Amino acid sequence: FAKYYRDLTGVEQRTLIKAYGIRFDIIVFGKAGKFDIIPTMINIGSGLALLGVATVLCDVIVLYCMKKRYYYREKKYKYVEDYEQGLGGETGQ
Repeated sequence: FAKYYRDLTGVEQRTLIKAYGIRFDIIVFGKAGKFDIIPTMINIGSGLALLGVATVLCDVIVLYCMKKRYYYREKKYKYVEDYEQGLGGETGQ
């Protein structure tokens, strides 16, 4: 491919480059804006809230709607024996 340019005297010149492979031309256009902390914090907060809702929704689907819900409930929650049954911290006094 070739790169065309004009030197200081105004004469048009080119540089030929022998290259192999695929050439990607990326064109970017748009409107630049000034950074503002308020919309940034709103976007971060709403993203975190969305992750929280997604976690709750996945838990509801897995623990109440799937065929293996008892298996997943057993793995998700740890059940503790009652203190009165003697498993809750006797020190041998």
